[in-house]
Amino acid sequence: MRKGIYFMMMGLIGMVGCQRNTSYTIINRTENFSSINGKCHVEYNYPLLLQGKGDTVSLALTGIRGIEEFERFIQRFSEGDSALSVHVNYEVLTEDDTLISIEYLTKMEGHALNIYHSVTIDPRNMKRYSLNDLFTGDFMGVIREHVQNYTQQNRVDMDFITFEQEAASAPKNFTITPEYLQLYIGAEGEFHGYHRLKIPLKELSLKQGSPNLPK
Repeated sequence: MRKGIYFMMMGLIGMVGCQRNTSYTIINRTENFSSINGKCHVEYNYPLLLQGKGDTVSLALTGIRGIEEFERFIQRFSEGDSALSVHVNYEVLTEDDTLISIEYLTKMEGHALNIYHSVTIDPRNMKRYSLNDLFTGDFMGVIREHVQNYTQQNRVDMDFITFEQEAASAPKNFTITPEYLQLYIGAEGEFHGYHRLKIPLKELSLKQGSPNLPK
């Protein structure tokens, strides 16, 4: 029986990384629960954003999405398994007053692929960024070249036309690091990806008025 993941808080585990000069603090939470009619055990680590005024916001998995979608996602991979063990971990890649970028990694027993989710948001209003919010010029042309090279070299199937139509203006599965734009690809039509593709930020033009990306 599934337990309410947003409401079953298992306790404060510790701070994530070093203290930053920001108007918020990121706190780690760990929960253990059973899912899929008790068949599936999940160890679920995710961050809480503690704002300066004392409010907390869950940044679980893809941020604002409901856990029911994650349950359906797990169920697809658990078919036929009597006891599936799932581990969800995350890493804060960028953290400042205008941008938080978090990579989530889900590993499932018996499932060889890494499964990536992400959230890149403005901590002031919790708005999820799109690529169009951050970059200007022919940034999709740069992305296209990297994606085509990666998919050809690694034999990854990807419908780039659909990706290109949706990725510019809609929040997609990407993160920002001090050196790279990271895309998570290989699962079109989904909110996750199986491959991490790194594109150097120096190859992209930053949009005027966008957040200060890492230098």
